Amino acid sequence: MMYSKSMKTYLYQENATICVVEMIGEHNLETLDQRVKNYKENIEIPFSYLALQVEDWNQDLSPWTCLNFGEGAQDTYQKLLEEVKKIKADTYILVGYSLAGLFSLWVGYQTNFFDFIVACSPSVWFPEWDTYMKEHTFQAKQVYLSLGTKEHKTKHPYMREVKKRIILAQELLQCPLEMNPGNHFQDVDQRILKGIQSILK
Repeated sequence: MMYSKSMKTYLYQENATICVVEMIGEHNLETLDQRVKNYKENIEIPFSYLALQVEDWNQDLSPWTCLNFGEGAQDTYQKLLEEVKKIKADTYILVGYSLAGLFSLWVGYQTNFFDFIVACSPSVWFPEWDTYMKEHTFQAKQVYLSLGTKEHKTKHPYMREVKKRIILAQELLQCPLEMNPGNHFQDVDQRILKGIQSILK
């Protein structure tokens, strides 16, 4: 594993035609080695893996300002492209969970550089995201969506919209949607693994 201090990127390099790129936060660092080990043990196809760590989760992954979220997605997107283009591959897969899942979806509307998007429990409840999807064209080849069956069962007026929004996303993007047992925080690594496996089939 190679670590770049300047961009806070973590590269697990192989001579592979597939590159899996994942947006992570500081909270993911302690288990990152184990996460990648789990991916590689359960995915038969060789791949390179690049993790890009954001400094401020709510600022750096948010496409626009609302609630306690900033609008740093554009800057993060530019850094992401800069780092990913250093890795030679035929196929690029962008992966994200929660707000990073929303960011990954948003990136899929910005560019066709990434062939596939894996958005697990993405924050599609985000205000005005439903309108954004209707008014913009998705550019990646395909996307995989997943959600926990209990995620919409909340009193939060925005977050309880997540199931309705994820179904809308599936309809607009004509893509797989997998419903996983449990809430937002259950079996995170396994859900991401399932998404990558689905895309690579």
